[in-house]
Amino acid sequence: MRQLDRVRLMLRTGVPPCDAAVVAGFADQSHMTRMFKRAYGFTPAGWSAALRASPWDGSRPLQAAGDGQHGAGDVRGAFRHEP
Repeated sequence: MRQLDRVRLMLRTGVPPCDAAVVAGFADQSHMTRMFKRAYGFTPAGWSAALRASPWDGSRPLQAAGDGQHGAGDVRGAFRHEP
């Protein structure tokens, strides 16, 4: 298992970033944070916060935004509520 995959798994289960960095084999938390942000575009804390805020529980595939009636390229309703 790659180091960053291990870190994501631990963060998902509530392990603090400093502990996840050490267990995954990084020299320190700042090194892990730099690598995490380079790979995923988020800091570990930002990624964890996004997971907590997400209603997705992992039990079903993610769906594209929109109502599903206008094709894949249609984004009506993706950014605001439209009647």
